Amino acid sequence: KMLKNKWTFYHIYKIVAPLLALLLTACATMPASKSANNQTITWTKRESQLLTLTHWQANGAMSIKQNNKATSASLYWTQQGQNNYTINLQGPLGTGAMKITAQPGKVTLLQADKQPQSASTAEALLKAQTGWYLPISNLYYWVRGLPVPNVPANKKYDQYHHLQSLQQQGWLINYQRYTAVNNLDLPSKLILQKKPFTIKIIISQWKPK
Repeated sequence: KMLKNKWTFYHIYKIVAPLLALLLTACATMPASKSANNQTITWTKRESQLLTLTHWQANGAMSIKQNNKATSASLYWTQQGQNNYTINLQGPLGTGAMKITAQPGKVTLLQADKQPQSASTAEALLKAQTGWYLPISNLYYWVRGLPVPNVPANKKYDQYHHLQSLQQQGWLINYQRYTAVNNLDLPSKLILQKKPFTIKIIISQWKPK
């Protein structure tokens, strides 16, 4: 009986310990809630400040809804210039872990128990492999609170000249929350809509590099 109890405790520990570690890690990486600096500056100055951020690590979560179909994932995003990035999605799109890596001219998708797949754009690759559409190329700008340069856009600002909403390339992006990261105000919650898709992104931790 004692051996049986030890066996039971051991197996319970093996199951619970990783979950506790995951929970503690998540709590440790969540920053304290911090509002935006809310400096009263012009859009031109704010835009020039945001354009200096080209390398970062952003952690958070993302959800995607297409008509009545919805899914969500944990988001771990490392950006090293415009065309170099790694995006890890944990538990997304009903497929488990997914890793998207990009270098100029080539994007590769890695999924568990599947051969790596590559294409010239992330959008084409994800649509072909998952059926979902993510405007990843544009998110390089949109996630910083910037419109894509040299593309027509309808912009609305708040009193501090943060982007409040942006219409560009058929997408409507609503910026619902900003947070202060050093001297920058960066989006921490945004919603993107383009029928039939609604994408919500929440950044819990920004790490400029």
